[in-house]
Amino acid sequence: MNLLDITDGELLVMKCLWDEDRPLSVEEIIGGLKGKFHKDNKCSTVYTFLSRLREKGYVDSYKKGASYYYYLVSQEQFLKNYSDTLNRFWDDEAKKLLLAAFVQRQNYTEEKRKKIQELIDELE
Repeated sequence: MNLLDITDGELLVMKCLWDEDRPLSVEEIIGGLKGKFHKDNKCSTVYTFLSRLREKGYVDSYKKGASYYYYLVSQEQFLKNYSDTLNRFWDDEAKKLLLAAFVQRQNYTEEKRKKIQELIDELE
């Protein structure tokens, strides 16, 4: 499984499943997409995302009246594999730039920024 083959729409569906940490119906996923990400996806679009995610090994489902979808790849596993892929792809200078860009967009305290800077310095 290539964990970079996930589209933005599929990733938002996964985020809904990870955040709820329980099987969700398509209607619940649509509600999550609208509430969390202001996405107004049609039912058929969400079914397409789920079908592709199932083919890629990210989700599965069961039927109990409605179909309920659950993740097979945890958020932790996804982020670890994604960061491993990024780590192999980018050189050390690019990794520092990526981390710096991420940190600058957050509202971290000065103490947290210093700890992160120490991690960046260790890359050298």
